Amino acid sequence: MAPAEEMPDLEPLLGQFAEAFNRKDTDALVAMFAEQGSVMPPGLRTITGRESIGNFWRSTVERASELSLTSRSLKPLGPDVARQQGRIGMKLGEGAQDLTGKFLLLWEKSADGWVIESMIWNRVRTPNQGRARQGQGGGRARQPATAARGGAYGQVSNLY
Repeated sequence: MAPAEEMPDLEPLLGQFAEAFNRKDTDALVAMFAEQGSVMPPGLRTITGRESIGNFWRSTVERASELSLTSRSLKPLGPDVARQQGRIGMKLGEGAQDLTGKFLLLWEKSADGWVIESMIWNRVRTPNQGRARQGQGGGRARQPATAARGGAYGQVSNLY
């Protein structure tokens, strides 16, 4: 039987990520990703590589604030990979709308320490935010993320 994987201490890194976001320090955010890491925001294409990830975060931090990340579970998937799940919250837009959701991070151990290989999140809707039943309207058609909708990475409203 293989020995149990040692649990990495990623809580400080999760805190550093939120702090960098809230300072709008996109260089620090990008440095936390693997060279070919990826971000999978809701409703947008997968964004891969540090340069593209940097462009995404630069666009995002201008319209969102007060990011919070709370870990709910951490599971080592091998000696150099761990999966972390939790809750995400932020204020969005000029009206400072509170949004909450869930996230999943895949961490990978590199020569420089733990880095984010993949990040994905989505919104958790409360009962009064639920979608209208089919045929009752209230929905909106999905549009591709284009310059007409806020650039190559879409609008921050798509973050949830």
